[in-house]
Amino acid sequence: MDVRPLDAQDLELICRHREAMFREAGRDEATLRTMTTHFREWLEPRLANGAYFGYVLSEQAVALAGSGSC
Repeated sequence: MDVRPLDAQDLELICRHREAMFREAGRDEATLRTMTTHFREWLEPRLANGAYFGYVLSEQAVALAGSGSC
């Protein structure tokens, strides 16, 4: 397994993971779309400047787990 820091290329991975988490918690699709759009706009500059950081655990280029924080 590989561990690497998050970078700007992980924007969609993070957004998909967050959306799936809220979907499993019972949020409806319309709410999820709105949440994800706003979160993506918020996250993109923070990933680029390093304010949002974390790690991705992957195996054979498939992300298995991750953690991020601001």
